[in-house]
Amino acid sequence: MNSALVVIILLLQVGYTLSQCPTTSCTCVTVSSSTKRVIRCGNLNVMPTFTSSAELFQKLDLVAQSNNIQVLQANAFQGIRVEEIDMNGDNIRLQNVHPLAFSGLQQNLKIIRLRGDSVLPPPFSQMQNLTNLQELQLEYFNMPRIERSSPFYYFPNLLTLRLRNMQTTSVSADAFMDQLQVINRFEFEYNDVPTFPQPAINRLRTLEHLSWLHNGMETIPSGSFRSLNNLTELDLRGNQIASLDYGCFDGITEKLEFLALHLNKLNERNIVPLGNYSWPKLEQLNLGHMQTDFQDIPSGLFRNMPNLANLMLTNNKLRQIKSNDFAGLRNMRSMDLSENYINTIHKGALAHMPLLDTLDIRAQYGLSASNPLNFSLDIFQGTEVAIKTLYIQDNHLIEQHAWDAIGAMKNLSNLDISKTKLSNIPSLVFYNHNQLGSLKMQRNNLSVLRQESLYGLKTSLEMIDISFNQIDVIDECVFKGFSKLKFVLADGNPFACNCNLYGLYQFLRTINSNGGYTSVPCSSPSNLANRELSSLQTSEFCTSLPTAATCPDFKSTTTPPSSTTSTTTAVPLPDVQFGISFVNQTTVVLSWTVNGDLTSVKDFRVHFQQLGGNDSVITNFPIDKSERDHAITGLSPGSYYMICFFIDLTDSTQQLIGCQIEQTRP
Repeated sequence: MNSALVVIILLLQVGYTLSQCPTTSCTCVTVSSSTKRVIRCGNLNVMPTFTSSAELFQKLDLVAQSNNIQVLQANAFQGIRVEEIDMNGDNIRLQNVHPLAFSGLQQNLKIIRLRGDSVLPPPFSQMQNLTNLQELQLEYFNMPRIERSSPFYYFPNLLTLRLRNMQTTSVSADAFMDQLQVINRFEFEYNDVPTFPQPAINRLRTLEHLSWLHNGMETIPSGSFRSLNNLTELDLRGNQIASLDYGCFDGITEKLEFLALHLNKLNERNIVPLGNYSWPKLEQLNLGHMQTDFQDIPSGLFRNMPNLANLMLTNNKLRQIKSNDFAGLRNMRSMDLSENYINTIHKGALAHMPLLDTLDIRAQYGLSASNPLNFSLDIFQGTEVAIKTLYIQDNHLIEQHAWDAIGAMKNLSNLDISKTKLSNIPSLVFYNHNQLGSLKMQRNNLSVLRQESLYGLKTSLEMIDISFNQIDVIDECVFKGFSKLKFVLADGNPFACNCNLYGLYQFLRTINSNGGYTSVPCSSPSNLANRELSSLQTSEFCTSLPTAATCPDFKSTTTPPSSTTSTTTAVPLPDVQFGISFVNQTTVVLSWTVNGDLTSVKDFRVHFQQLGGNDSVITNFPIDKSERDHAITGLSPGSYYMICFFIDLTDSTQQLIGCQIEQTRP
């Protein structure tokens, strides 16, 4: 036979072999994260029979809920070569494991996850030849004690050990002696060991991650982690910790990056020792969901955490945030204060965190119209241009103060102000918000959505949710030119589907045709109730098409933000560039340049308003058109002002050049 033909036949045979699955009871799939295939099995009550295969598989996946395997017979995996076996499915309850069950796996198997029936002891002796194991996970086996004789020495290369729901009540002092010499991750969870076994754990000197979850631990004793000098992650959530002994964190503070203490019994008194350590590399800290009255942040708790970037204090009983509570957190990026009882955040409290990117203060309990959250510009001093994501939903707010604060946060990309009882969006409040991509305002009292309500978001907004308000019409100018908008959610509004919605109808159909999603159901007339506006035929709701509207451009034509009307003009205008050239405690100096013909210009005009104060009066005055700067004096120190610059034209119309928010020096 021709040698070339022989080679082709052999190659075809190899390709055919690799394309087959070694059992008809399962499927073999390719996953994007690996060049090796996965054997995925379902609807099994017993282990399948495998035909011999030379292919090395990444994983044998038996976790499907439809599997109900209880026995591993002798040579249960004979015929396959596999790197990982996962038998941790919810309905797997191993009752019997044959001494030769894992025969033939020792060369390639690196990871194994098994689930017992809560009666069967861990099958250590059956696995003793799996010396190349790097990860072992055992759940729901019966292991009352961990002792020196516990044979973890079968696995000299083990890097990760997980023991969950093992009914363990005791870990002896000499447990792990001369064992687990290279382990870097140990997870011991849902057992009953209220006294932390510090002598045993301190033998695991190579640990980088330690999880000791839901074990009933009541105290962190002195020296608990003294020998764990490589530890970077410590998770102690879900215990009963109510005491931090002196020296409890000795040995780990220099390298620790992640610390979870939530779901314990810590409060403002017993948590104080945490702040007495220096944590130079700590980046994430979770102190949420405490099971006691954690009502106040003790002084200096975070002063020694210079690199902390993520702090969770959610679902405690905090009443207020004092001005120095977050002192020391100059690297903070994300903070979660949601689901507390906060009604007061003192001025300057957030100023310690100039890099704060995400703030979550949603759902504060105990708020009401008479006891609102003091959400205002004052509390955002120093962070107003840093914050990109703000969750403030499900709170009682003072509307004017809330919009003043939001107007100053010009770098917002994600804003949720749902369920805050807001009733009106001030004109041009989003004028400078050219990065806002997601805006959620559902379940408020909004009745009107005008073009100037969303002006400034034309090139950034991708999703808007105005569901469950009182809006009955949205004219075509509101979303005209919103090129990135892909999701419009407006369920639960009393939309009257008639010709007044024709412009919106066209826009929604364009979104849907480009792969977006809209939900704008009709409320009336009755024959169209609950039907999606964009799904209608034009003749069903509008028999006489309206004339296309002329939408004003607020960059060049508008009235002041507080006015209810706007004026347009065709008069050619000079090119005017306006800005702030000087600021001190009581004075802001405006400067501007002018290029072009001033024939049609009567004079310039300035409108300014203090934001966040009790007095919302807008002051305005004319300036001679020959001037190129002007000082506004008599301002309040440390206050925010909205300053708008206009041109008064000879035909009695008015043109807006621009608005800026500026803070006077404290």
